[in-house]
Amino acid sequence: MRHHFSAATPGRGYWNLQMAAWAVCVLVSALATLPNLAYPAYVLYRVVLTLVCLLATLPLMWTCRWLWPQARLARSAAIVMLLAYLLGYACAVVAEWSMRQFAAADAPASQSSIAFAALTGALSPWALLCAWALMYFGYCYYDAERLARVRLGEATALAREAELRALRYQIQPHFMFNTLNAISTLVYTRHNDAAMQMLTRFGDFLRLTLDVDAAEEVSVAEELQLALAYAGIEQARLGERLQLSTQIDPAALDLAMPPLLLQPLVENAIRHGIAPVPDAVQLQIVIRCDAARLRLVVRNGGLDLVTVDGHVPHGVGLANVTARLRQLYAEDWRLELQRPATGGCEVVVELPARRLAAAAAAA
Repeated sequence: MRHHFSAATPGRGYWNLQMAAWAVCVLVSALATLPNLAYPAYVLYRVVLTLVCLLATLPLMWTCRWLWPQARLARSAAIVMLLAYLLGYACAVVAEWSMRQFAAADAPASQSSIAFAALTGALSPWALLCAWALMYFGYCYYDAERLARVRLGEATALAREAELRALRYQIQPHFMFNTLNAISTLVYTRHNDAAMQMLTRFGDFLRLTLDVDAAEEVSVAEELQLALAYAGIEQARLGERLQLSTQIDPAALDLAMPPLLLQPLVENAIRHGIAPVPDAVQLQIVIRCDAARLRLVVRNGGLDLVTVDGHVPHGVGLANVTARLRQLYAEDWRLELQRPATGGCEVVVELPARRLAAAAAAA
């Protein structure tokens, strides 16, 4: 299996690490040379050995770059160690030769003695080059993991965004079908004035929906306006049977919340808790901000929608809201269905209280 990571072609981060490593190497070599400054030949040997080792990292890097995508640890380690020794031996030969050339006037050296001396002299550059190769592969692994995390984060964000969009767009056809069906019923029963009023409010609602369509979060004021526009449509259909009241905390109006979150709760309360009841029923919307929490309550005084196990077996509204809250806020949210003492049913949603500007900056 081949890896396609940018670490195979080192970038700026790698070269910064490379220069830092060689700076340390030169410093260590210089400190080791200081006690022997009285021996110019040895000083030359250390300088040449350090420079040649620096050049030797180039063929070693090309080899490591070729080995990295193959992902064969034992084979790669054997090749690197063998190549590092051959390069280290070559570095030792060059350094030994340079030193003997410098001291040739006093003691000329044969080629065989240089080769023999380089056998033990190669151990130091060999260890250095092996450490360099380990650093190279370590950086490659680190960079590959970093890129994998970045790509996983991007893929997760894209998947999350796609799922949220799908959940949001699920609301719109559902709502439009119900509204158009209600308008057609009014026209069929010759309630033309009510139908025209409902069409006007429906157009206003669609305009508001399009305004927030691309937003991840909107202000509570915008979402409340949307929910009230929908309630106005239903009032045109139900007349005096729908009594609307609101209790809004002004401090909550500038807070952020997901778009099209309150409207499905209002729709669920009206269509399943109020519309089946022949008498006048109150729909109450309560929005408060308490102790860094945003609290939304939609209460209907009609039918009790809560089943024995605490679920509401109606429509896609609550299921959609629950899925979106889970995607947006992980575990930092609460949705409960309750039976008020006055009868009917209420849905309570709690979210983190965040200002809209702060929410946008966090995204």
